[in-house]
Amino acid sequence: MACSDCVFEVEARSVKVFINGCKNVRLSLRGKIITHTLELYKCEDCAIDIGTKVWTAQLDLCKRCRLEFASREDFQTIISAGCHEVKIRLADMAESVGSASVDFGALKTEAEAAGRTVSEERTQWKTHFRECPAFSFSLALSYPAAAGRLWLSDDGAGRPARERIPNHR
Repeated sequence: MACSDCVFEVEARSVKVFINGCKNVRLSLRGKIITHTLELYKCEDCAIDIGTKVWTAQLDLCKRCRLEFASREDFQTIISAGCHEVKIRLADMAESVGSASVDFGALKTEAEAAGRTVSEERTQWKTHFRECPAFSFSLALSYPAAAGRLWLSDDGAGRPARERIPNHR
């Protein structure tokens, strides 16, 4: 809790990984996480290299953090609130479809332009992987259910493209 300037390599089995208030920490996760759950709370400048299944990562109020998954098969969903300059990368995929950023400032601007009210501490954003019909797989970023969904996809020229999908009720 509240570590600074540290490097950790975790190869042991754990139930869940929770990182709280850390700054400039490098964490390598290789051991099985039984619940497939990772949480980061109020962390800054942390880099997490993930070589095991983490199907749910919860990031709250984090700044300039990086999550890199060794394999697409180890990734499922990231839920975040109030995060700034968070980078997500699937190392076994092309960067154009295997990377995404989460930045509350940019998301807030876009949501407010669409008439939505958001809160830095309470509005959650979901980043997940989905198959886009005309393209290969891509990382997706979506608002809370009531606000619509966004996803990043390859536009056919290798550039990320954003597209809004209406909610289905």
